[in-house]
Amino acid sequence: MLLTTENFKNNNKSEFALKIIVLDTEIVAFAINSKSKEIEAFDKVGSIADIGFKQFTFSDVQVIVLDNQFTLIPESIFKEEKAASYLNFSTETLEDCSIVISKNHQFSLNTIWYLKNALKNNIIQYWPGSKFTHLIASKLENTNENEENNTLFVDSLKGSLTILLFTNQELQIANHFDTNGDEDALYYLLLTLEQSKVKVETLQVILSSTASFKTKLDKYFNKITITSSNKCALNITEGDKVICSII
Repeated sequence: MLLTTENFKNNNKSEFALKIIVLDTEIVAFAINSKSKEIEAFDKVGSIADIGFKQFTFSDVQVIVLDNQFTLIPESIFKEEKAASYLNFSTETLEDCSIVISKNHQFSLNTIWYLKNALKNNIIQYWPGSKFTHLIASKLENTNENEENNTLFVDSLKGSLTILLFTNQELQIANHFDTNGDEDALYYLLLTLEQSKVKVETLQVILSSTASFKTKLDKYFNKITITSSNKCALNITEGDKVICSII
């Protein structure tokens, strides 16, 4: 489903940054104009080889992986040689994968996660300088210091839900769920908050989702802010615009 603007077609691709979102069943790739910050090319495919603009060289390539094969370890107790052991506490051991450590200095946390070797190799054959990160690590990296108190970040995408909860200037919850529709995502969200015993009415929600999911959240939360997204003149669905807004 390749879509591009005339400006993208006619200009040097080094003026654009490429972002690739790796979901469970599909891959979303979009190119952002480095000056205008507008999305000017978009593709949604089943494999890296199918991306319609893989022949181009971009100014920057960032790959964000969404899955629940990760763990968070505080820097104070972290030892790099134990990365595999930390990861195996909360996930199954995956074959043909590399263990990646994404450090966050603001929260003194390490996100440890699996990167499939086949995915990495398929991407770097087209874009050798690609940067890989997990969505949780990316969200932590981009969290504003002013948003750390009683703030709930919610990304509800097709087939997945990602939650980050901050209270009293500390990260309390970081989790990712595979979901089957809005009702499923809402169930996991409310269950997580119930177990944390947080007062829902005090939370500021920063939301990336479709309008239908926001409507469901309106029944439970008083303060919801929709994540701002890059401008996009392309004819993509609401769900695809949400995916493009998560980073």
